[in-house]
Amino acid sequence: MGKFISILTFPGVIIHELSHEFFCRMLGVRVKKVCYFRLGNPAGYVIHESSNNFYQAFLIAIGPLLAGTFLSMAAFTGGKHQDMFFQKYVLIWLGVSIAVNCMPSKGDAKSLWLENWFHFKRNVLAILGLPFTAAVWVVSAVDSIWLRFFYACFLFFITW
Repeated sequence: MGKFISILTFPGVIIHELSHEFFCRMLGVRVKKVCYFRLGNPAGYVIHESSNNFYQAFLIAIGPLLAGTFLSMAAFTGGKHQDMFFQKYVLIWLGVSIAVNCMPSKGDAKSLWLENWFHFKRNVLAILGLPFTAAVWVVSAVDSIWLRFFYACFLFFITW
């Protein structure tokens, strides 16, 4: 994403990286370095040790999608029930900014793809996870702001 979009949606970038960090810590994968937001490419990152199994790799990679979907829906729902104009639109902006940044990045998709194939012969979860891993790879390869915005609109309309 461009610098303008990153600045406009910075809460979503921060939530994306916090989600990676949360899942690393929850699953016992040591975090080496975290950058929650910067004006560069990538806009944020988490460097962590290698995962021990596909389960860890899968949850760390899609953690931002899980957490971001939940948090953006919570923000949209909060906005729906807010009578104050300013608070309503701040919550909607937060929901959109989180939703457009919750998709797995190209780096997330690449690491998940590599982990999937590394564990493929030894782990039934890796076999079952292959279609989802492929879908993550395709979505990250497209990496369109319009696809991300469509996802945000989808979440908005199902919660509104």
